[in-house]
Amino acid sequence: HRDLHLSLRRQRQMCIRDRALAMYDRALNLQPKNMNALINKGSVLHTLEKYSEALSCYNIALNIDKNNPIVLAYKGLCIGETGNIRLAIKYFKKALSIDNECELAEISLATAKGITK
Repeated sequence: HRDLHLSLRRQRQMCIRDRALAMYDRALNLQPKNMNALINKGSVLHTLEKYSEALSCYNIALNIDKNNPIVLAYKGLCIGETGNIRLAIKYFKKALSIDNECELAEISLATAKGITK
């Protein structure tokens, strides 16, 4: 019974993510440079472990605004998930050099440094 409940919950979460991706795609069709849609689509793809697709969203966002600390931090997280912790650290540091209060970059940097010790 518990396994069925967990399975249904996972299916519901996947359905929600699929709908979110479809909404972000529609938004980007209307406004290809919509930073919120690019960042959020990348985040959903990251959650689904579709790292190359997530990185594509982050790269497009960085082509629009190369100094966006949130995008830099998310890109670092995604790169870290693929195993390149040293490169991820560079992105976290770059994000913090732009905004030293970027919590995502700050927390991610501390975590990444702990992994490389």
